Amino acid sequence: MFNKKIFTVLLILTVILAASTTASADDGLSIYITADNQTIAEIADANNIDVDLMAAMNNTDATTVLAAGQAVYLPQYPETSITVAPGDSLWKIANEYDTDVSTLIAYNNITDPELIHVGDIIELPQTDYLDEPVVKTLSSRASAGANTNTDNIANISNNTDISFIWPLEGTITSPFGQRKSGFHHGIDIAVDSGTEFIAAASGLVSFAGWYSGIYGNTIIIDHNDSTKSLYGHASQILIKEGETVKAGQTIGKVGETGNATGPHLHFEIRIIDEAVDPQEYLH
Repeated sequence: MFNKKIFTVLLILTVILAASTTASADDGLSIYITADNQTIAEIADANNIDVDLMAAMNNTDATTVLAAGQAVYLPQYPETSITVAPGDSLWKIANEYDTDVSTLIAYNNITDPELIHVGDIIELPQTDYLDEPVVKTLSSRASAGANTNTDNIANISNNTDISFIWPLEGTITSPFGQRKSGFHHGIDIAVDSGTEFIAAASGLVSFAGWYSGIYGNTIIIDHNDSTKSLYGHASQILIKEGETVKAGQTIGKVGETGNATGPHLHFEIRIIDEAVDPQEYLH
């Protein structure tokens, strides 16, 4: 005999499971179905997620009370290590996990890349996963492909009268642009913790402090009415908000505060509040 109530429940579960699979595969997100009267902050705490990121991903704030059965998005973190299986090589692993052999060698202190064995644990570099959240409202996901970060950036003029210098020398471990976890709005420059970095251009320090659980200790410098530079994950900030700095002036020390898996500087250039590729402006 047809039971309408059971059919409805099964249909809802099917939709939820399909949505969860799509979210996880498409943009590094997973679906969480709430219990009664949970807040965003409570869910974030229970799942060891930064509350600011959680709120941004769901276009709400930390104190929002959610009804039972409501779907919210959580970050779907990638694997951080794998066990070598028969037939695996560093070249195969690097290709599968979107990295390169030299990075795996350095990350795992491997002396001979040809001598890895079945059962060995290979750590995968996860440089600043979700360093900047890809913020999409629940209603916008159906049309997410219509407007991308790349489209927005393409509309920004490359002309600026600001001359930028490199804030420090180091290895770029994550460039600007699309990656598996979303869109990376700057470049990551890896150096030893405590390495001093400098202002890339002269300007007014509009922010100096704890920016969020994503960026950690951060400095933002306004260079004119439309251009800013941002320096994230600092271990120490050496200037103050409201201070005027000159290009080349030491402003902080590299660290791994916020959501970082190792010491590096996250550096951004923003024009009219849109992130652009810093390497196109650095000299």
